[in-house]
Amino acid sequence: DHRMYKAIFKVLANTGMRVSELVGLSIQDISLNDTARIRIKGKGNKERIINVSRDLVEELVRSGFFEKKPSVRSIQRAVKKYARKAGIRKKVTPHIFRHSFAVALIERGIPLNKIQALLGHANISTTSIYLKIASEGVEVPKII
Repeated sequence: DHRMYKAIFKVLANTGMRVSELVGLSIQDISLNDTARIRIKGKGNKERIINVSRDLVEELVRSGFFEKKPSVRSIQRAVKKYARKAGIRKKVTPHIFRHSFAVALIERGIPLNKIQALLGHANISTTSIYLKIASEGVEVPKII
């Protein structure tokens, strides 16, 4: 299970996906070429497509994720468990990966409308919350 959760955490950290979106993925939502494309069914059944590294998707597949299909709750428990093991005492949830992803993109100078599309936000004001987090220099715990 450690291998699977490590792959899950990497996917969440590198895509900004919501845990529910990851759990809702099927193998048919992935197309592999030189890179990988993932079709995500987000909030309100809106679909978006993101490009990620092929290695990242292959690691998720090899981990047994699609056979075992963990629940949102089991992923939440795993995040808490591994955060404790890493010595992190603050409250940590899987959503921290999404926050970290968004803040990292802002810090790299990616335009807000592109971040909005990657995160699947209907309203850019939701995305702009991450501008405030980035400008305040809020520390985001590293757990992978």
